[in-house]
Amino acid sequence: MIQQAGLCADRLSVEIELPSEKSLKLLTRDKTYASVLEPMEVIRERIAETREHRRRLRHVPRFASAGQSTQLIVGTSPESDYEILLLANRLYRHQALKRVYYSAYVPVGDLKTPLQKIAEPPLQSENRLYQADWLIHCTAFPSMM
Repeated sequence: MIQQAGLCADRLSVEIELPSEKSLKLLTRDKTYASVLEPMEVIRERIAETREHRRRLRHVPRFASAGQSTQLIVGTSPESDYEILLLANRLYRHQALKRVYYSAYVPVGDLKTPLQKIAEPPLQSENRLYQADWLIHCTAFPSMM
């Protein structure tokens, strides 16, 4: 399925959802960091292979030519913004991600969920994460990570 998707789409995304394995376990029993990182690694390797093949043979079909991304929900788990940025930085370096998206947690109705209850979405935190992410990933800003 990854191969088919990569030939049809310019970017693939495997969603991590929460910034730690512990928080992810609160949301789901089935999803683990290993189950997320494995397809990310397959995508990273396939992109690299395709890029190498295209250097020699122009007719090789493009595979996820815009790279891969992921998404993190912020504001519902105890991880600090710094811990979230550490994770993003690792993903950029080890999985060659092109983008990490941050989404402020917005509770829907009165659903019973083990996730932390919040009064309002942490939009300022989401905004600051995007700003810090830009400085770390997209500029020559020195990384403390």
